[in-house]
Amino acid sequence: MALYLAYDAEDDPEDPAELSAAELAAVRLVLTHLIGQMSGWRSVTYNVCRVLAALGELDVELGDDGLLVERTWPVAKQVMRRIGLEPKDLNTRWKLARMKKEPLPDELLAEFVPPQLWPVLARLISISPDEVADEAEHIFFAWAAGLHPNELPRSRGALSSATLATYIGPLWTLMRRICQARDWLTDEREVFHNDWRRERLPKMPTPEDFDAEEAGWDRSAPPLIAVRRALKALDNEIARKKRYSQHRKHMFQELRDRALLAVLVVFGPRAEAVWWLDVDHYIRDHTFPDGTKGPALQIPKTKREKHEHKKALPPEVAQWIEEYITYIDAKPGEPLWRPGRKSLRDKRLDQQNFHDMLLRRLSPHCDQKNYSPHTLRHFASGVATLVGMEWIRERSDQFLLGSRGIPASPQTFSDVLLGQALHTIADRYRDMDTKQNREIWTKVTVEGVWEWVWGDKGARKGPDLKLVASAEQKVIGARTELDGLEASLNALEQQAQRPKALTEHEGIQLLLQIMTTTRALMKATSTHERALRELELAREARVPIDDSISEAPELPDTEFEILRYEDEDERPLLRMRLLPEEYRWCIGADILPRSTLRHWMAGRLPCDLGDRRRMFELDAIWTDPDHPRKRYILIDKLDPSRYHVDAWERIMELCRRPEPKMPSRHTSRREEGHGS
Repeated sequence: MALYLAYDAEDDPEDPAELSAAELAAVRLVLTHLIGQMSGWRSVTYNVCRVLAALGELDVELGDDGLLVERTWPVAKQVMRRIGLEPKDLNTRWKLARMKKEPLPDELLAEFVPPQLWPVLARLISISPDEVADEAEHIFFAWAAGLHPNELPRSRGALSSATLATYIGPLWTLMRRICQARDWLTDEREVFHNDWRRERLPKMPTPEDFDAEEAGWDRSAPPLIAVRRALKALDNEIARKKRYSQHRKHMFQELRDRALLAVLVVFGPRAEAVWWLDVDHYIRDHTFPDGTKGPALQIPKTKREKHEHKKALPPEVAQWIEEYITYIDAKPGEPLWRPGRKSLRDKRLDQQNFHDMLLRRLSPHCDQKNYSPHTLRHFASGVATLVGMEWIRERSDQFLLGSRGIPASPQTFSDVLLGQALHTIADRYRDMDTKQNREIWTKVTVEGVWEWVWGDKGARKGPDLKLVASAEQKVIGARTELDGLEASLNALEQQAQRPKALTEHEGIQLLLQIMTTTRALMKATSTHERALRELELAREARVPIDDSISEAPELPDTEFEILRYEDEDERPLLRMRLLPEEYRWCIGADILPRSTLRHWMAGRLPCDLGDRRRMFELDAIWTDPDHPRKRYILIDKLDPSRYHVDAWERIMELCRRPEPKMPSRHTSRREEGHGS
């Protein structure tokens, strides 16, 4: 029976073109070899469809806005999941077809390569490989230049060298399969050009031959500080929007990106596993093999994994996912990640949305570097290895022989978290390869990773300047008291050296004063020595530093911090933020009205972005996550050239002083005379 396939470019789209029986047989064999000889989820078929569509001028269509958009083509993994076909099942079908030298069923082939592309493939078979390469050369040059084959600009710009390589390789694979299909046929070879032989194929070009440029993606893992800043910036933005009813209706992107980014950095899943997450994969109350209960996420299996992995969720991430699910009113069976709040319920987030999310959320904290979702897999692996090093070095007493397994090395923690095969045979002998033990140690690793990503363990450490300043004040106070007592004792001793001028009663009183002062001096000496030891410990102490601060504070070179500086300009900065009222005092209360500053702190800044008349930009406004009503102005985000010299000196002077404590309401009322 004839199969009606694609459309002729000059004909009515409702009038399909028909292939001859010989052409149809040839196309079937080529597609059978192409799909059958692939491994896994046959992901390359999508790239083949893109190239065939471009060769047949079927790659673009008019969108609703009248602009050219690229057509969508089947993704092999989605197709196989939809029809319930595993890679091993397709491998078995290919083996049977190869034994019988018969093609796979038309219905199956059409799922991977739509019938409208079959005439394009039939035309390629009828021309020589050199002609195919010449036509493809025009397409690859256009894509590398950011154009469609019809020389109109692509909305997404030029293809990078790495992306272009993913289309060049599959086309040459298709050409080799055409040669193999021709060798299968004993008759009806007239539809194949005589040059379709392996030795006649042209040499495969490289992306550089088409002047393709690198994308600039950084394949290494992003810095820990950048990940922490991105997550906390999203959390702060959500907290800010929650305070205003009109903003609560526009939190979809922030809620989704916060939960999605947390899942990526904690588990390091493959991007395709994240795409296939459904609402059902979130388990609110899962019982782990060790008997504990808690939230978990069931990660779909990818590649050659045998089963899905249930991985413990940190409490904060579980709360974020639940908040996101409630916000979009998602139902069981629906995709977890949607492109938009009002998107169709069965529409999933695609690869481009993943990249856009990382560009929007992570790149601003990494000097605008571009990171792909897979780099977060590298990130999770690195942090999990750190967790393993800590466990083996510091918590080996918590290993239980014969019940939960014993990790052989820090790498084991990374393997169980990422769902990879264990690297060493020692892990198998130590019972680490069982499903239950992997789930338990994944839970341990997730808890450790989250401490690095969200807790104080991953924060930069620096000196506690407030503690040092307090300790130095105690030293100065003790030293002052000690000097005063020494001076008093010296005066008493000098008075005692003139005994003839004293009466007996006065001599007794002088002796008692000397004894009392001596005891006080001994006590003051002990207090001074203790204050010095406390100062030394305070200078050695390290505390977590706020992630929003660009540079960690440093201790001064001298022993004392504030009062021992002769040059005022050399005093170190104790803080890098100001309260709005402090900032207003620096600028001048008569110059900057309180109402104007209130508008600025709410994000309504004057002039355009980058205008020098703007005294600061939006990134200089920071909201305290613990106290959402508290807002500060970050000094390291200010441009000194936009300020008068006197105003900038006042700003620096306040930064050299500890942050003032805000008076409580009770204290304020008492000072005003309203309290008892």
